[in-house]
Amino acid sequence: MHIIYELTMLPFCSPGNIPKYLMNITKSAEKFFLPARRERRYPRELKCSKTGVRLKKEMPLTLSERH
Repeated sequence: MHIIYELTMLPFCSPGNIPKYLMNITKSAEKFFLPARRERRYPRELKCSKTGVRLKKEMPLTLSERH
């Protein structure tokens, strides 16, 4: 949002100051880059959930089975 704000304010500055504002934008943009992802120390492990096993539900009786 900071960079967008700076870019929207460019039309209101004098033409001689535009290079100075662009240099400030590029310097401040470096602060917003995320660092590289770090490697895992251990392999990823999938855990089984207890709800993974489903119980068999009883089916309702039909009219032909009631006789």
